[in-house]
Amino acid sequence: MRRAMRTIPMVLAAVLALCAPLVGGCGVDETSFGPAEPGPTPPPVEDDRGSNPDDTTLIEIQLETSFAYDAENDRGLAFFAFRDQDGNSLWDFKNPAGTPGFDLTGRNFTITLFPSVAPRQLDPETFEVGTQYRDVKVVALVIDVSGSMEEDAGNGQTRLDVAKQVAKDFVDAVLADPTSGDLVALVSFSSDANLLVPLTADAELLKDRIDGLSTEGATNFGGALTEAVKAVGIQPGKRAVVFLTDGADTVDGVSGDWGAWNGDEDSLRWQAMGQLIAYELVTYAIGFGPAATGADADLRAFAGDASLSPAPPEDLPVGEFFPAETADDLNDAFDPDNPDGILAKIEEQNGTTSPFVSFPNDYPSAAGPIQTRVVLWFENANGNLYDVTTGTYIPLD
Repeated sequence: MRRAMRTIPMVLAAVLALCAPLVGGCGVDETSFGPAEPGPTPPPVEDDRGSNPDDTTLIEIQLETSFAYDAENDRGLAFFAFRDQDGNSLWDFKNPAGTPGFDLTGRNFTITLFPSVAPRQLDPETFEVGTQYRDVKVVALVIDVSGSMEEDAGNGQTRLDVAKQVAKDFVDAVLADPTSGDLVALVSFSSDANLLVPLTADAELLKDRIDGLSTEGATNFGGALTEAVKAVGIQPGKRAVVFLTDGADTVDGVSGDWGAWNGDEDSLRWQAMGQLIAYELVTYAIGFGPAATGADADLRAFAGDASLSPAPPEDLPVGEFFPAETADDLNDAFDPDNPDGILAKIEEQNGTTSPFVSFPNDYPSAAGPIQTRVVLWFENANGNLYDVTTGTYIPLD
């Protein structure tokens, strides 16, 4: 998500650290392929770094990144959003035909590998900065694990057991080709929401975490959707949230359905809808079971159903609401061969364009997820401004 605005003294460092498998946490001590060797020190940064010494309006900058691996060229990719103190984009990544507000070069970035083992600072001359259009699928799969998901689905299984199976089948369908660039993240929610797996092409990891889901607690729509937005970030592609629940929200401090919380800044659901708009995420909302009818208005609102009264905001991306009263209905919605199903709808979406900085990748897939820390900095009349974000990517064979 968008980082807090700040101005801090210039420290030229952006760091790539090796991360242990996501389910085990980060830490180079858990790796097994040996320390990195120190690399060359890059040349000093000169004044050709997109600076505008006469600009006085830019006081702070905000950086946000999402990471991917370019298998064809064996390079890491950091897609980024570069904003001013008011959140206005300084590089319009929403418009493929647009020109950047600032002509950034590799010298606006510094990347260091393995800072905790043997720092290897990369030469900025090896970085590439540009824009890229991607039409890969980038999906946050969000599953309700509240207490009611333990109830019978009408076929002798619990609702959660049915949801687990369709979710695993969906993961297999989306990630059938692990080299396609398609990515899925997993979020579960009850009283709280948790990102269980960040965006990945590892279907087995996702299915393992799905199998481990268990029920407890209440139902927090706002928290779940906010976590889904964080998971997708600014990764370009066919960006979507697949949101499965069996009942109405029971956590939001503003009670009632869409008609009650529409426009209420104190509502967690309204705040989450604002994030869906800001990040241009399409939502496919599934109401599973007869009790889910109490959530129909909310789910239709998140999916941008203009027939609602009041109608959702016009700038909310339009997805679709799938009522699924029975297990068969749920299977039909997730069926990859259904031309009107969720996967077919995602395939019909347009891709998106984002600016990126790419850098050489020196490590095989055996290295596991690579945790990445990036600093973008800029100089103007107000001095040296910069911001930092982190994320991960996974090299593939």
